[in-house]
Amino acid sequence: MPPSGSNRVQAARTLKRASWVGFWVQAVLGVVALLILLFALLQRRINLQNGTGLTLGLVGVAALALGIWLKYRSIDLANRLAEMEWEHRPRKEDVLSKLYWEMGTALVGMLATLLGTFVVIGSLFAKALLVPQGTLALASQPVDALDILVVQGLLNTIAGHFAALVTTLWPLWRITRAEAN
Repeated sequence: MPPSGSNRVQAARTLKRASWVGFWVQAVLGVVALLILLFALLQRRINLQNGTGLTLGLVGVAALALGIWLKYRSIDLANRLAEMEWEHRPRKEDVLSKLYWEMGTALVGMLATLLGTFVVIGSLFAKALLVPQGTLALASQPVDALDILVVQGLLNTIAGHFAALVTTLWPLWRITRAEAN
């Protein structure tokens, strides 16, 4: 059973506010990241390293989409938590379970995206090493703006997962703090 009385209402209010903030931050960062990564896939032939990095990045975007859906469901959960009728309120275990699912989704997505970022940055570093010292970028595979844009898309995905973690830990802290008091 969630915290009772005013603690329950405050926890519901915190969960609703955090869920809305998390939903919109994740949605904006996720859409931008998806557009960037799809643009990069459609613009040129991808080498093996970048293809692996982009694939892991798209897995991270898929996890971000799942996180957005979970945040949206948390808004409904917060509304039910604020209900006056006892029968409609979720149990405390249900609330905590949904928050743990959100955290797990964000952590898995962040891990996939971080691994993809490492692969892409490693391949960019290898490209940069091909440019002779003291010359202009005349190498056969120079680092171009699209490469940097891919890194930006991956960083947007990581930022979206970070926002998911923060907006999940905030109500989790509020619920567990209310229980301790």
